[in-house]
Amino acid sequence: MLQTSMTGVGQQESFTSDSSKAAHRRLQEPFLRFKLALSACWARLTVRAAAAAAKAELSRIGRYRAVESTLVWNAVADRYDPEVTPSHGA
Repeated sequence: MLQTSMTGVGQQESFTSDSSKAAHRRLQEPFLRFKLALSACWARLTVRAAAAAAKAELSRIGRYRAVESTLVWNAVADRYDPEVTPSHGA
């Protein structure tokens, strides 16, 4: 079935409704597949980036704990005092 549509002032465009819709779908399908694949990759990257950020934060904490002493020095006994040293982050 032949249809016409107004596209501008005094301009008409002719197209066949069934074949043009099918052609439009054929052109659109690869783009939609690409768009879905791209969004899936982006989701994986954001998850990996979050995991990498968490791992980096744990590395920074570990490095700090290795370099900075959390032991409490007892000047009277002239040694580290395990009784007042915190067993977790201060």
